Amino acid sequence: MRGRSVAASVERLQEIADSIRRVLGDKRCWMTSQEFLAQVEAHRRQFDEDRLNPKPVNHTPSKVREYRLKPYVIWNRQMELKEVAR
Repeated sequence: MRGRSVAASVERLQEIADSIRRVLGDKRCWMTSQEFLAQVEAHRRQFDEDRLNPKPVNHTPSKVREYRLKPYVIWNRQMELKEVAR
């Protein structure tokens, strides 16, 4: 009885794997632990390289822009007509 349950479990897992393979094809949707650690290490190396080799700073003076607001009034019912005419 135990042998039948193990065989049934293995058969069911094989059916699940076949259905996944049929839906996804050969595209893999997971990473192994070694691939994950390799990506973490590559990111860490890139971060350290960027931190130790900063981009040069542009020391030329910046341009000053002056902005002005348009002087208009939005009329609402509480304002008197004299205030709007200004």
